[in-house]
Amino acid sequence: MLKPGVTVKAVDVSQFFNPAQFNPAHAKHIARSEKAKPMAVNMYSAIWTLLACMAVTIAVSLVTKPKPTRN
Repeated sequence: MLKPGVTVKAVDVSQFFNPAQFNPAHAKHIARSEKAKPMAVNMYSAIWTLLACMAVTIAVSLVTKPKPTRN
């Protein structure tokens, strides 16, 4: 519950991240083509992100020790 005299201001923000519009010069490196359409850039961005996440997950699991088991 708000105290008397407190005002609330709501702002509607609906903007999506679009790698193709973020920096068009980098689209040729992400999608491996200078003529890549925005959908291709999004797909390749997802693939590169998946590969990076998998690499980090594997690296972290190889470096960390497992928890000891309780008997």
